[in-house]
This record gives sequence, C-alpha cells and structure tokens, in this order.
Amino acid sequence: MDVERLRAATPGCQDKVYLAAPGTALQSAGTHAAVRRHLAREIELGGYNAQFDEAEVFDQERAALAALLGAEQDHVALAESGTHAWWRLWGALDLRDGDRVVVSAVDYLGTVLPPLQRGVSVDVLPVGPDGVPDEDIAAEIFPGARAVVVCQAASHVGAVLDVDAVAVLRGALAPEAWFVVDVCQSAGQVSVDLAGWGADAVFGTGRKWLRGPRGTGFLAVGDRVLALTPTPLDTNTGMLIDGVAHPAAGIQRFEPFEASWAAHAGLSCAVRELLAEGPNAVHDRIDTLNEGMRRRLADLPGLAVLDQARNAGGIVTFVHRERAAAEVVAIARDAGIVLGMTSPHPAPYDDRLSEPVVRAGAHVYNTDEELDRLADLLAAI
Repeated sequence: MDVERLRAATPGCQDKVYLAAPGTALQSAGTHAAVRRHLAREIELGGYNAQFDEAEVFDQERAALAALLGAEQDHVALAESGTHAWWRLWGALDLRDGDRVVVSAVDYLGTVLPPLQRGVSVDVLPVGPDGVPDEDIAAEIFPGARAVVVCQAASHVGAVLDVDAVAVLRGALAPEAWFVVDVCQSAGQVSVDLAGWGADAVFGTGRKWLRGPRGTGFLAVGDRVLALTPTPLDTNTGMLIDGVAHPAAGIQRFEPFEASWAAHAGLSCAVRELLAEGPNAVHDRIDTLNEGMRRRLADLPGLAVLDQARNAGGIVTFVHRERAAAEVVAIARDAGIVLGMTSPHPAPYDDRLSEPVVRAGAHVYNTDEELDRLADLLAAI
C-alpha cells in the first residue's frame, strides 16, 4: 500500500496527527471534490435536476456498497445515517409489545432503544474478549426470540464480534426470526458479508471507516425484507391505490425522497476508492496500525489500555491514571494530535466502562511515526 500517496490525497492529515477515525475518519480530496461537484450542479440546475442528472453516481454508490457488503445492488438503500437506516428497517419489522429480541453485549444504545420503546423485551448475548458469543446463553435465549440484532464492532471499546459464530447459532431460532447486523463501526475496517452470514439486513454509516461525509448511511437487505412495509411511507417509498397505502416496489420502499445527494456523491467516491485500494489490504493496515498503537500505550505506566483482546479491531480505548479523558483529549489537541472520547452511555449492556475514556483509531493515512508521537506525548503528561 502506497501510504505516501494516500497521505498526499488526504488534506486533513497534512498539519496534524488525526487518530479519531472511530468517530469520523478523514475524507480524501477526491471525496471532497465529489461533494463540491454535486453542490455546483445544484447551483446550476437546482437540487432535483442535479440528482436526476447524476443518477449514475448513486447507482455506482449502491453497486460499490453491494460489493463491499456481500449484497445485491438492487438490495441496497441509501440513507442519511446508520441510525436512519435502522429506524426504517425497525419500522418494517412486525414486532410488538410482548415480543423478544436478542442483542449482543456490545450493541449500541441507539439500536436497542427503538425495541424498548415499542415494549419489546431485550435479552443480552454475552460476548467473550475474543469476540466469540456465549453458546450456552445463546441456547437459552435464542428459542422464541423474534429477532437477533448484533453489533459487529463495538463503538465504545475495541471488540469485534464473530458474526460467523452467531450465524451458526441461528439454528436455535425459529425460521421466521430476523437476523440483523449493525456494521456502523465495522464496514471499512473488517469484512462484512450479508449473504455469507445469511443475515436479513445490515445497516451502517458512511462517516467512519468508509471515509465518507457525515449525513450518509446505508441499508442492505436480503430477499424476504423486500416483502416488508416500512412505516411511515412517503412519496418515494409508497403509493396510494384505491385509497390504500402500498409500499413502492423493491428496495425503493426503504429510500425516502429527501436526502443530501451531495453527501452521497462523496460516499459514492469514498467506497469506490476503498474497493480500488483493496478492502483486505485496508483491513490489514488498519489492524496493524491499531495493534501497534495498543502495544505502545500498554508499555506506558501511566495508562491502562482497555482493549487488548486478540480480535480488538480498529478502536483503541484507554484511561490515564491521573488525568480525566477530556483533559487528555484537550492536551493532545493542543499538541496537534486529534483523539476522541466515549463513555458508558452508548453501551448499556457492557460493564467494561465505568467512566469516560479516550478513544483513538488509526486509518490507512496514519504512520508509525505518528503513533510514536502519540506515545511520547502521553508518556510526558
């Protein structure tokens, strides 16, 4: 991988050490240019005509996402965010008060709130530090569950769930039960395979490891999801026939009329750039860089690294024994190093966090020298 080429094409890494990919990764110059081109078309033609004239760009986006996610192109819907994609899918699932859903211990708060709001009960599938689900607990809680919704990569700590192992455990579910995977924090840094998992749907965001603009997301589904009716419908996702509301045909039923098409022009570029670079090569580099970060930080006596499992992925979380996370982030920012922060709030079923922690994550444009610079700074404070 030509790291110098990638860095030269990433303006945001020229004047700083940027290690906040788990929140929003840096966009490439090509992605930024794609957004600007579409906005220029909107100035010239208006928003509607710009979207219609650039339809091929969005078809390319769906095709690229399909290739990355193990899905079919006509089974991919574009969304404003991973959260919006999940809401649309959840609005189509016929789960009601008294039904039961299984989630993983590393699931995101935003995923579990909609079921709880509808009166659906939630059982939690424990996940070991190596990402392997607890088979004994699965055998107890899978039977009778209406859906299994798991997060492939946690957002609050370095942990990647073995989704293949969860797929094997599906034998304990009823055939009509749904299997959904949240790939918001995994798409772009680890392999995603809707078809290989036998999942009904995956949903995610464009702003993290895919290096797309904020305000973009996606939903990829299997065949039987296309028979569902999302609620509510709009003029793009539905129609009125003899006074009765009906969903639009195919995947269009999950793609509402309004969206930031300029942002999606950017995501279209970003995903195609990822495919051109080679997803496996990107995954390997992200894994190597962040494992190197963990090793450096684990050697520092003033820090505690929270994610040192074999399958930790691209997120590195740590606490300073004498300084609060917000203080560490501020000191690093003053030194030209951008870090992130997270807290127990978005992880309701994982007890590994009891206080806010520093969250870091290196992407392909980062270097070993930058990781050394981070370690030197943390050692000094």
